[in-house]
Formats: sequence, structure tokens, C-alpha cells
Amino acid sequence: MKTTTYIFAAVLGLLSLSCSQNYDSVRANRSGAELELNHPTAWGMIGDRTEDGQVALRRLESITWDSVKHELTWDVSRGEKKGETYQPTGTDRYEIKMDSATMTVNGESRRFSEEEAQNVRTLMDFISRYALESTVWWENGEGEPVDGSGTPKPGKQQERNNYRNNGEVKGKNIHVISLRE
Repeated sequence: MKTTTYIFAAVLGLLSLSCSQNYDSVRANRSGAELELNHPTAWGMIGDRTEDGQVALRRLESITWDSVKHELTWDVSRGEKKGETYQPTGTDRYEIKMDSATMTVNGESRRFSEEEAQNVRTLMDFISRYALESTVWWENGEGEPVDGSGTPKPGKQQERNNYRNNGEVKGKNIHVISLRE
């Protein structure tokens, strides 16, 4: 799994560069919205200026990849900063269908390049492969068992060794189908 992790990180970096669509700087995206890169959520919060000069904040809430239909869906909340916390006031759902290279938001659909759709699908296929390999890793009994605080559980190593037989999981027959099937 270690090799897969390194390959995944390298490909993720390369693909994120190819999928960035005209980002001119780290602080501004393609629509000119500012990015707060120090925010703890993935990619931070995106803020557009409103007519009165206030920053309308956005935060990525969730992402779902349907590897069978090749659809990427995510939810972005709209909100405001109250003190040190972000308070969502609404949520928008975005959907991309890779096979037709279309993006839909609030019932409105737009096409984008097939090359970009293929790049994003390749990226998501790598993430899917990582998830599948991690599933096999787990089912093979790999890793050191820990409690809720991350402390190793005593006596679990021998139990894990009894479960395994020469590197194979007893009683398990795991077959991962191709992501392109």
C-alpha cells in the first residue's frame, strides 16, 4: 500500500495541475473569487465580494464520486463568519457527468471540455483504486489495531497473526474489478 500511496500522491499533484483551469494565482480562482487558504476545510473557503463590499463565504461540505455512473457531486454551503466560526446559511449542489462532460447546478447545465472530463475521471479512478486497495489492506488485517485515542491495543498483534496465514487472509477471496468495467 505504501507504493500505491506514493504513486497516488504524485498523480494527484500532476492531475490537480492539469485540472486547475486557468488559475492565475494561488489566491484567486478562475472567477476571481479569493481563497482563504488557512481555513481548516479542504481548499478553504471561497469568497466573492457582494455589492456592498462584504465577502460572501462558501465552504465545501461533501464530495461524492459514483464510480459506476462516472458522476462527481459536491455540496457547497453559503454562509458568514460570526466571530471565529463559519455559519452556513444555505447549500448548493453541483454535479458533473464525466461521460457527457456536463456540469449542472440548480437545474442549469453547461458543457466543458472532454479533455477536462477525462482528466478528472482519471484522478477519481486513482482515488477509487486507493479506496479499493485500502479495503483489501483492511480485510487482510494489516496495520496496528488502536483504541479511540490512537493508542495501540495490547494483545491484538497475536490475534491478527492468528487471522493471517503466510500473508493471505484465511477464508477470504477478494477480487477487485477494473474501474473501467
